[in-house]
Amino acid sequence: MKIQALTFHSVIVLLFVATGSVVSAQDYHDQQDYYGHEEQDNLYQDYAQHQQVKAQGGGGGMVKSLAFGAAGWFIGGKIHSKRAVKKANKKATEDLQGLYTRYVKDVTMLQTQNAELEAYIKQSSKQQLVEEFLQADVDNNRQVSRAEYERHKNQYLSKHPEFVGQFPRFEDFDPDGNGMITIAEHENYYEQRGMI
Repeated sequence: MKIQALTFHSVIVLLFVATGSVVSAQDYHDQQDYYGHEEQDNLYQDYAQHQQVKAQGGGGGMVKSLAFGAAGWFIGGKIHSKRAVKKANKKATEDLQGLYTRYVKDVTMLQTQNAELEAYIKQSSKQQLVEEFLQADVDNNRQVSRAEYERHKNQYLSKHPEFVGQFPRFEDFDPDGNGMITIAEHENYYEQRGMI
C-alpha cells in the first residue's frame, strides 16, 4: 500500500510538472505569434559581431582610450600645477616674511649699535677734551688762564704744525670775558661746533 501511495504521489507530481512545462512552452510560442512573425533570439549573434568589429580595430576603442588618457593627463596636470603653484607661493610668502623680519631685526640692531657707538665716541671725545684741558691747567685750579692757554697752544702747534692757522683763539673759549676758561666753557665751545 505504501508503494502504491508513493507511486501515486510521484505520478501526480510528474503530471503537474509536465503540464507546467507544456503551458510555459505554449505561452512562449504564443508570444512569438503575437507579433505576427517568429523572431529568433540574436543576443549571441550581436555579441559575436561586436567582438569581430573590435578585433578588426573598429569601433574607435583605441581612439577613445587615447582621448580619455590625454584628457585625464591634461586635467591631472592642471590640478597638480595649481597645487604646486599654491605650495610655492605659500613658501615664497613665508620666506619673504622671514626675510623682512630678519631685515627689521638687523636694522634695529644696527641702529642700536650706531647709537651706542655715537654715545661712546661722544664720551671718548669729552674725556679727551677734559684731558687736554687738564694738560693746559698747570696750577690745577680747574681754570685755564691766558698764559696757560698760550703755553699749551705753543706746545700743541710744535707737535702738530699743520694746525697753525686753525687753532682757536682764547676769546673763543672765554665767552664771558673774565680771563679764565672753565671746563664747561671748554666743552661748550666744541659742542657748539658739533665736534662732540
